[in-house]
Amino acid sequence: MKEIGERYALLVKKGGIRENDRKAHERIHLMFGKAQNNLKLAKAVFEMSISAKIKDVLKLKESDSFFDWSIQAAYYAMFHAANALLATKRVKITSIDSHASALYAFGKHFILSGELAEELFVIYGQAEEKAMALFSSLAEEKEKRGFSAYQRLSRMNMEPAEESIEHASEFLRAIGDVLAKGNYI
Repeated sequence: MKEIGERYALLVKKGGIRENDRKAHERIHLMFGKAQNNLKLAKAVFEMSISAKIKDVLKLKESDSFFDWSIQAAYYAMFHAANALLATKRVKITSIDSHASALYAFGKHFILSGELAEELFVIYGQAEEKAMALFSSLAEEKEKRGFSAYQRLSRMNMEPAEESIEHASEFLRAIGDVLAKGNYI
């Protein structure tokens, strides 16, 4: 956990994380909307990869699959949801190391602080374990995104894609509930 604070400070210094951004709140709806659209895309691409009917309509080969893109879209759903939640703290993630910045900013502002656990406890009656599971799934999907995109054939990613969609669905459900409870969305 000490690493989260250290990496966060480094990313602030490098400019990847901008604190006290006065316009951050304006992006909450946009970012969460992008998250929801990316989750829909992840599910659609997964369905396109397994459905003979869809493949026929799109004139794809039976062997064509796009599971790696399903993983990508599921990860981006989580990335944008995390950014929406960070905007509630007036934190903006810039294009400098954006994926690491989002992960460590999420960790610092919502995991280390215990705030996400408190919010989840009020909403679900669950706390620290659920918050840590959300953080872990975001970190796992960040790593999986790179691996699936660059080191595996798409057709080998069916099970990881299903798991990514499950992680993203749970992440968006929890973040969406927190944002709705705070009247942000």
